[in-house]
Parts: sequence; C-alpha cells; structure tokens
Amino acid sequence: MQMRSLALSLAATALLGLSASLAQASVIDVQLSGNPAHGNAFHTQTRGVDNYVLPLDGVSVAHPVRVAQGDTVNATLSFTGPLTVPASSIATMWVLLLQGPGFPTDSVLSQGTVSMSFQGAAVASYSTNCGTSGQLASCFAAWAPDSHAVTVDRMMWTFDVTQLSAPAAANSATFNYSLNNAPVPEPASVSLLAMGLAALALKARRRAR
Repeated sequence: MQMRSLALSLAATALLGLSASLAQASVIDVQLSGNPAHGNAFHTQTRGVDNYVLPLDGVSVAHPVRVAQGDTVNATLSFTGPLTVPASSIATMWVLLLQGPGFPTDSVLSQGTVSMSFQGAAVASYSTNCGTSGQLASCFAAWAPDSHAVTVDRMMWTFDVTQLSAPAAANSATFNYSLNNAPVPEPASVSLLAMGLAALALKARRRAR
C-alpha cells in the first residue's frame, strides 16, 4: 500500500511538473523589418562563401523579445523592397538570428517552418531545424538544385524553442544568407554554418556602429 501511494505521489508530481511547463510556454509574435539596401555583403575567401547580413528593426534594448524553452516564435519579416538572394552552386543557407547578452553559452535548438512570398504570391516554404549557442536561430539550407536565385519581400518564420537552458531576452535581430560555392566538409553542417553567420552578423553590427 505504501509503495502504491508513493508511485501515485510521484506520478502526480510528474504531471504537475508537466502542466507547469506547458502553462509557462508562450506564443510570441514578432514583427521585424529591414531595408535590403542596408545589408552588408562580403566574401569569405578560405571557404568560398558569399555572405549577406541585414540588421532588422523590431527588436531592441527598449523592446526585447523574451523567450524560454517550449515557447513558439511567430516572426513576420517584411522587407522594404525586393530582396534577391542569388543562386549558389552547392547550397544557400538562410538564417534568422535573435541575439542578446543574456543567452546561455550552451546549445540552443529550434525547429519549425518558414514561408516566403513576393508581392503576395507564395514563393517557397521550408522546414527549419537549427542549432547554435549564445543566441537563438532559425535556419535551413537549400541544397542544389534548389539553391537557385529567389526574390522575396516577406518571410514568415514559425519555430519552437526546443532547447534553451535558461530564459533569455533578445535585443537585436538579423537576417543572413550564405552562398556556398565550394564543397562544405561533412561536419560543417547547418548548425555550424549558423554559428559562423552569427559571428559574422555580430562583426557587421559592430562595424555599423
């Protein structure tokens, strides 16, 4: 009888913990915008990669985005004009980054979907599955032959924060793409590309200041 009572007590505790976790999860709507002309384009010679980093409006120190594990982020990204992403011979990496000094330095994971449109017409949609550290990223890679040129003026990023060891606040956001025109070593997967773009985005933001 005591063992049964203990088992019931442990089960009740587990259910309460799960309920508390689900109750704390939030759906976060974020409105982002950027002028494609204000992006920074540069080439990484050693890797044969052309990069583009665009700082976004809508997230700031005064208006941070607070996230925790289990949250769902709905980020609408509107460009003030057409953004054309050129074709790449190997793969094109697309990344939406939310950054802030309070993000844990261990692994941060997300997964979801992104849809693109131009002048109201659907262009493409992809699944996202992204891992990085020190910031929150949603990303995907379009591999050849799908790495063709694309023109968009609106993107809808919807993703779940599947791993984040502590709640954090983002006070800046960037959109990035990377055109890979040289073979990428197998270990240098989507997650590593996202981490590299995160570092490039930070450098570009510092130069802009």
